[in-house]
Amino acid sequence: MSEIIHGTAIARGSDGVLLLGPSASGKSDLALKCLCMTIAYPPGLPFQLVSDDQTMLEYANGAIEMKSPPTIAGRLEVRGLGIVTLPFSQQAHLRLIVRLTDQAVELERMPHGEDLIEYFHNQLVKRIWLNPFEASAPAKVALALYAATSCET
Repeated sequence: MSEIIHGTAIARGSDGVLLLGPSASGKSDLALKCLCMTIAYPPGLPFQLVSDDQTMLEYANGAIEMKSPPTIAGRLEVRGLGIVTLPFSQQAHLRLIVRLTDQAVELERMPHGEDLIEYFHNQLVKRIWLNPFEASAPAKVALALYAATSCET
């Protein structure tokens, strides 16, 4: 089973991050910032684009795989530049959901427990809320993905 949702996906290796938020909430901008991180911290691979604005989700064997619809593969909308073509990852396992919020919303300083997971399409997935326009946003995505994957057994 598969479906296409409104979201942007990036990956480090096979571990994927799904950026979700309304139109113009900063999904593509945050993806670009993550793709341009010069230091891949925590240790690991740099981020790569999976898909921008539309992400295909495939459900199999208790996991969610993210892919780009073929018509937009390798394309990222960069406000002020237009559509740019980039290297991209063919697919990634959904490991982290980043729900975007604006500056007016106060984020939990020390979230824990149920605040860090989401029941997403019949799967429990790690989740954070994030203001995509904070300077530290890409580093927070990298750290959250590292935490989500390093604690799996």
